[in-house]
Amino acid sequence: MLDYAQARRLMVDCQLRTFDVTDIALLDAFDAVPRERFMPADREAFAYIDQPQAVGAEDGETRFMPAPMVLARLIQALALKPGDRALDVGTGLGYGAAVLRRLGVEVVALESLPG
Repeated sequence: MLDYAQARRLMVDCQLRTFDVTDIALLDAFDAVPRERFMPADREAFAYIDQPQAVGAEDGETRFMPAPMVLARLIQALALKPGDRALDVGTGLGYGAAVLRRLGVEVVALESLPG
């Protein structure tokens, strides 16, 4: 059985910290939010690999959750503070919105995929 807490810690230490994600609150948020819970039911074991993950399809187009490092760099670039507001368009299964919420950001998440 995969130890998700350990996998999450390795993601933070080996993928995020090594690619210039330096915001401590953001690193803590990625360490706290269980990415595996935002994966399709049969893909939890792939939650912490450094690759985008397919989360669904719409009109024949596959939708992806970005790799952890990409998402972390995007969020870090926003320089959000607790109490800020964010609109997450195409939120997929909600992982990015959950990370933002963990940072104290007020999030409105929009998704067109069913479910």
